[in-house]
Amino acid sequence: MNGRVNICCLWFLSVKDFQLRINTKRNLNVSIMYRLLLIIVFFFNTFCGNAQWTKTNGPYGGTVKVIEIEEECIYAGTLDAGIFKSTDHGENWSELNSDLMGTSVLSISIQGDTILAGTVYGVYWSTDSGDSWDGPASLGCGKAISLYIGENCILGGTDLGDIYRTTNLGYSWTKVWYGQVFKDVYSFTKINSDWFAAVVNVGVLKSVNDGISWTTVNNGLPDLGVTSVCKRSDSLFASIYDEGVFLSTDLGNTWEAMNNGLINNHIQFMKSEAEYLLVGTIYSSNIIRSSNGGSNWSSIFYNLSNPIINTVAVDYNYTYTGTDAYGVYRIDNDGTTWVSKVNGIFNLTPTGIVITDQHIIASFWSLGVCVSNDNGESWQESNNGLDITDLWTIVENGNTLFVGTNGSGIYKSTNNGVNWIASNNGIAVEEIKKIVCSGDTIFASNTWKTLYRSIDNGENWELITDGLDINYIRDVAFNGSNVYFVSNNDYIYRSTNLGSNWTQIGVGQMTSAITTLALKSSTLYAGAYGGAGMYRSFDNGDSWEILNEGLPYATAVSSIAIKGSNVFAGIDHNGIYRLLGNDEWAEFNDGMVPDKEVWTITLTDTAAYAGIQLYGIMKCPINFPVVETKEYDEILQISIFPNPSKDGVVKIVFPVESTLNKSMLVVFDLEGNRVHSEKLHQFTKKTNLNMQGLQPGVYIVVMYNELKPVGRVKFVIL
Repeated sequence: MNGRVNICCLWFLSVKDFQLRINTKRNLNVSIMYRLLLIIVFFFNTFCGNAQWTKTNGPYGGTVKVIEIEEECIYAGTLDAGIFKSTDHGENWSELNSDLMGTSVLSISIQGDTILAGTVYGVYWSTDSGDSWDGPASLGCGKAISLYIGENCILGGTDLGDIYRTTNLGYSWTKVWYGQVFKDVYSFTKINSDWFAAVVNVGVLKSVNDGISWTTVNNGLPDLGVTSVCKRSDSLFASIYDEGVFLSTDLGNTWEAMNNGLINNHIQFMKSEAEYLLVGTIYSSNIIRSSNGGSNWSSIFYNLSNPIINTVAVDYNYTYTGTDAYGVYRIDNDGTTWVSKVNGIFNLTPTGIVITDQHIIASFWSLGVCVSNDNGESWQESNNGLDITDLWTIVENGNTLFVGTNGSGIYKSTNNGVNWIASNNGIAVEEIKKIVCSGDTIFASNTWKTLYRSIDNGENWELITDGLDINYIRDVAFNGSNVYFVSNNDYIYRSTNLGSNWTQIGVGQMTSAITTLALKSSTLYAGAYGGAGMYRSFDNGDSWEILNEGLPYATAVSSIAIKGSNVFAGIDHNGIYRLLGNDEWAEFNDGMVPDKEVWTITLTDTAAYAGIQLYGIMKCPINFPVVETKEYDEILQISIFPNPSKDGVVKIVFPVESTLNKSMLVVFDLEGNRVHSEKLHQFTKKTNLNMQGLQPGVYIVVMYNELKPVGRVKFVIL
């Protein structure tokens, strides 16, 4: 289906067939015929069309691991989102990810139109400035954390301490230095014909034969924790964690310290760019610059307090930094203020989405809360009062928003996220991964074994899982007085009195670990990983059925959302599926980014919103009912008469006999709502069905044996 839900494939009796049936019924008048034709026209007009996912315009940002500049082009390698390119000094970015989607890019080396990208899988290469890619070529079992294109060869370094060499653009590599774990090869440089490599806990390596063999050149270095090497003219520089910057003017034979004015010696990286030497310090937002070959240093990181710096690059107008979570910042080389330049870089993970009448309010890992007032066209950060921006979830309860943080408990806002205050009275200040609400009653859980309850809209909390033999909680669902949670022992626990007492349910009925829950009235959905897919219970969890028809093989369910008749499931690296009225799942992936994890889904009456791992928010209209997409040869046709029915009273003949205790009839409307169900006696092949309370329309009757559909029929009530 290529991600399309074919919503024009409804089964209908033809107009001619209707006319024949009506003409045989003397007591049917013209108004009935007219009403029936209106039903046909309505369903055809309503259901014809395909839904398309589109990405919201931001929020933009994310973790940028490496930046390299080639003439007027800037290339940014990201965590799990490939490479982005800017040709206007970072004002706008476009992705170069025809083959790099979902890839963490750890190193980049450029020469003309040739680009090499070092990733966790090996090395990709492009000969057309990133428009297309080949690879990856593996560097053993290591990540390609450093690359350098020379005149006669290319060198690659790994996080396992190995150095590889290629002379054919990276199609094949030869190991030329055998390293060890914790001896990462962080960088390379070249002065004339001599190669140099920075290898932590080994020091500086030198090769005089084009990278074929290597020796150490550490005379004068106080420590072997070398994090970078670079050159300026014929001078060689090395940075050492905890020791600062060192200079060699004799190709590594001797070294001297160059730390005058260097306010922080914890050097993470060093680069030689334009007329500057620049160093970045470990786990901080400091960039320190020297314009005189390291003789003096000064900090240039003004007015920027949040991001952790991963990399730096300079052209003749600006300095650029790649940060954790916040993307790229830029400053004039003679300026004092850094400006965010992330338009087009999408590398953020939404962890929760709330839709109000006028706002989209989303929680993000690392970025905090962002708000859009124009349906996703523009966004503003809204973190005033939050002391942490790593957020697990956001939910709405009436006029109050709640967020669960990664270490600071719960915060709430009563003004659409403009301001936040802590709401932790009774909660240990810890990570809160799940919050569910109804009225003044709220439940909140952390990763471990604690589930809290508030009966006053978050003013006070009490622990309600004390004494249970659990180590952590995966998910929580709540409706009325029934509360459910999934524990580490793969059991689902249920309380019928808001958490005062707990019992295990579903024992022995599920074969894989449950990861996520969703609840609609007494119907409970449980998503599993390990290939088990989806389970469903119609009786508050006492009995369960497998609900995997239409899902990919070996499915892992990452999220579930229910709104009215719509049930959506996020499938790990397979996009989003939607439950149809015949209990079949159908792909709902037209326009959806491929091979990503769906962290969260939010449904409204007219649209679906999905938070995609390290990609952002996508939205899709859902302004049509759930319908069937195909018929199944293995499911037999039920006989039903009269059809159409004037009063909703019909006789049904089944294609197979019912079985003991596990046979039932279920009636659905075309929106997928269950409107009637009844159990069948053993060995039954026919029954009478009274649906006099149903409105005129088209309905589907499904017969289940052993919890599996074995027969169905569609019929019309006039």
